Amino acid sequence: MSPPPSPQTPTYTPPRLAVGQTLHISTSPAEMANPVPGGIADVTLVDLDVTKSLHTEFYGVIKADPGEQIVVWTIKVKNTGPDQFDLYPLTDAKRWTSSGQVTQPQDVSIDDSFIDQPEPRPGETVTGRDAASVPDQDGTLEFADRQGVPMFEIAVTR
Repeated sequence: MSPPPSPQTPTYTPPRLAVGQTLHISTSPAEMANPVPGGIADVTLVDLDVTKSLHTEFYGVIKADPGEQIVVWTIKVKNTGPDQFDLYPLTDAKRWTSSGQVTQPQDVSIDDSFIDQPEPRPGETVTGRDAASVPDQDGTLEFADRQGVPMFEIAVTR
């Protein structure tokens, strides 16, 4: 008989989203000052870029710190649920995993972010672009809903 898995053993690996691919995702309801209903959507990774510097109209040139890189993702979201879809979890990758190390990605403010868009109503589609600064190596960005439930991950190679 084998021993039970240790608490550090992941029990769930979220689906991997690749450029051009669409996944059907759902988000958990969140109890907040203004409660956020659970949502259902089709998400498509439109583009993925890795860079050392990024030019934005509003923020100017953003440069990665030494030993870091900026990962920029563009996602199209089609709300397939009955309520407005909460875009916030798509603005913020929750984890960066590389070479067995897990770190918190640092948000990078850019133009065209989902944070600046209205949440799509049922049947609506929106596209947004967001970014994070992560260690300068290949790895995986993981996205989770407001309750921390993993939705999907994106593999990043330089």
